[in-house]
Parts: sequence; C-alpha cells; structure tokens
Amino acid sequence: MAFELDIPCYAFTLRFQSGGQLIFPMLDPTAWHYQYPLESLAERYRTALQEKVLNQGNYLELLEEYQQGPFLRATLKVPFEEDPRGNRYPAFELEFDYFYQDEPDKCWGIVPVLGVESFSFDLPSLQDQLVRAVRLDFTRNRRLHQLKGLVEALWLEVNDLRQVPIKVKTFSPQELENSDVTDQVQLLDKAAVRMQVQKSVAYFREKELQQLINALKNPFNRNLLVVGPSGVGKTALIQELARQSPAAGIQNPFWETTASRLIKELTLDTGWQDNLVFLCREVKEKGVILFVNNLMELFEIGQYEGNAVSMAEYLLPFISRGEITLISECTNEERANIELKSPNYLSFFQIVQLEEPKPETATLMIRKKVSDLAQTYKVQLEDEAVLEVIRLNKRFTPYAGI
Repeated sequence: MAFELDIPCYAFTLRFQSGGQLIFPMLDPTAWHYQYPLESLAERYRTALQEKVLNQGNYLELLEEYQQGPFLRATLKVPFEEDPRGNRYPAFELEFDYFYQDEPDKCWGIVPVLGVESFSFDLPSLQDQLVRAVRLDFTRNRRLHQLKGLVEALWLEVNDLRQVPIKVKTFSPQELENSDVTDQVQLLDKAAVRMQVQKSVAYFREKELQQLINALKNPFNRNLLVVGPSGVGKTALIQELARQSPAAGIQNPFWETTASRLIKELTLDTGWQDNLVFLCREVKEKGVILFVNNLMELFEIGQYEGNAVSMAEYLLPFISRGEITLISECTNEERANIELKSPNYLSFFQIVQLEEPKPETATLMIRKKVSDLAQTYKVQLEDEAVLEVIRLNKRFTPYAGI
C-alpha cells in the first residue's frame, strides 16, 4: 500500500529594483525562474522527485532532499581591499542578506543573490566561509574588473524564503515491481501552469464575476464558457476568478494551458489520446480547475490522417460525466463555429456572455489598470497620455472589445 508523505519545498524570491521577481529552489541555486508561480515550481519539483527518485525505490535520496527548518536571516558584510594597481577601485565594503541554519556541530548558509553557499561547524566560522565564498565568486566572475559585473551583484534584493508543502508517495517493494507504478508519468505540470494572480486584473465586472463564482459552486455542471468580443476582457475575468475564488469558498487550484501546449506535451510515443486520458485522471484526482485559452482551438488540433476526432471532441466524455472542470473562452463567431462542428457540445457548459462596456466604463477600466501598472513599476503616467492612447486605439482598432 502506498504511503503519502508531506515534505516542504523551499524557494527564495528575489526582486529587481525596478520591479519583477525571480525565484529559485533552495536546493538548486542555478535554476532561476522569472515571474514564475511558486506553486508551479513546487509541482515540477514534486513530479521530478516522484518519477526519478521515489518511483525507482531510491528512498535514501529522499533524506538528502528533505530540508527541515527553521532558516534564519542575517546580514553579511564583505570587505574588499583596494585595487593592487591602485587605479580601478578603492577599498570598499558590501552587505548581502543570507540565510542560515544553525544546528549542533553543523551550520549551513547561503547568499541567495549570488547563489553561493557554505558549511561549517559554528556560526562565526560559517560567516568567514561565506565571506570567502563571496570573494571567490567575485574573482571567478571578474566582477571587479568592470562596473557591469558589480551592478549584477547588487541589482537584486532578497524578498523572502517561502515554503510550499508537497505530497509524495512511497511504495512497498511489491508495488515497485509493478511496472504501472514505476512507469507512471505526471503530465499536469508539463501540460499546464498553475495560475497565481496576486493583484486585481479585472475591474467593474462584479456582476459577471459573481455569475462565474455561482456557476463553480453548482454541484452538477461546473464547466464554464465566457463568450464576448475580442479584447473585451474574457481572459482577465477568468484570471480574476482564480484570484478571488479562495475568498469565495472555492479551494480548487486553477491551472492554465493552451491547445498548442496540450498537443505538444501530450504527443509522445503512443500519441496524444492515451496521454490525454492520463491527464484527465490526474486533473480529477487533484481537483484541478483547468482553464484552456480559446475553446475553438481545441477543435482545430488532434486530427490527422486516419483520425477525424479533435482533442475537444475527445474531451467530451470527461466533460459530460463531470470528471473534470473545464473553463474556456471564445468570441461569438467562434461559438457559432463550435455549434456547427458539434451541435450538442456547448450544452455541457454554463455560458457567461461578456458584453462590451460603455465608453465611460471602459475609460475607467483602462485608467484603473494603468494606475495599478504605474504603481507596480514605479512610474508616473499623465492622464492626458492615457486618454490619447484610448483615442488612438479606437481609431486604429475599431472592432476591439475595449
């Protein structure tokens, strides 16, 4: 019988002075990700650990991967002597934030912005080791030979060390002999990305948002289709739904994908059909709400010589039985094409119509969005410039939703 274990996955978040965020797992300082959700990173780590380690019975490696806190934060001062030639830089001192773990007879620390780490027997000697490691990094990367190298070491700030619990399974020797266990592949983190929306992205859409929330609370048909003109804000509304769903009592995680990504990641040696079944099973087991950008594209992929069934039609049994929850969007024209291709398909969706807002409301939406972006990137935008952009957009893209 398989046993489930909860282990922590630690990752550092770094931020640029001008905005933007980098993230990398504590155990791999070289795997940097830009603007990547921590939950998606943890899911990729869990999948790799499960497939490459635990499914092969290498349980001793799990002890090496397991990290037990707490991890403390401190500041490291690193002095540099003046240039021996005396003409490039004077003596100076830099400060770096570092995290460390202090246990009896062993101490470990890491400087996240440089990705250097060190071990020692006590905290004072650990600090000396980290100072040497930082100097070695500066020498190896020739940071003191040009201003660019020095700036690269200083333009990031440590934001936080975050932890996400992940679940892994261990198997008995008899179960490991079963090829169904060792050959099992997790597809969700390859075929989709966890949606993590931190700030509001849709404005003045409270009525439509409440419709989506009520539809997801329906115990029967939870599949949603948002229909509206191009550029009206369909994707933004679904992203806002993912952001507000926990507060509304919907604890299911949202994952986002596209038709092109599905066909790319699921087309393996056995074709995409079998892997799509495995993906649907995984989505069902984890209670995932899957958001597929543009439902019409699912009808345009998957067909080839000898197979007239598209990926959208192959998903129909899982949708009709309520085994998966699918959210998507399309335009009114695409909705008409879907009804021509498969007349009964949309009967398994709750359809939310998103109309183009009035000009006054659209202007308020854009102003609010621009204001939030200006605060995020620490820039100032004149209101006249925003109004001029709106006027030019209406002139050159008259058929856009907003």
